[in-house]
Amino acid sequence: MTDAELENRDLKDQFHKLSDEEKRKGYRAAFATLPRLTQKVFWAHRIDDLSYIEIAKRYGITIREVEREMARAIYGIDRALAARESEPRRRCWLLRWFTELVRF
Repeated sequence: MTDAELENRDLKDQFHKLSDEEKRKGYRAAFATLPRLTQKVFWAHRIDDLSYIEIAKRYGITIREVEREMARAIYGIDRALAARESEPRRRCWLLRWFTELVRF
């Protein structure tokens, strides 16, 4: 590889790294906008890998409430990220969710 090609590759790597960092900041900011219980439920399921039953027992809520908090978290993060984008989204989160549900 020539020096110019290496430099170009380094610039691309820096761009992707910055882009990933910006994405992380966006997710952190979106997560911070969620209500505290929603954050706890989402974290317990996605990071701690707890089942809905375990989460319900941990926080003294019903399984239905865990489902509701997860939906609220996913919707809230999706909306917060959409608000940060320069171009408006052309897809509906509910339609995407329903399409995945029908596939099962």
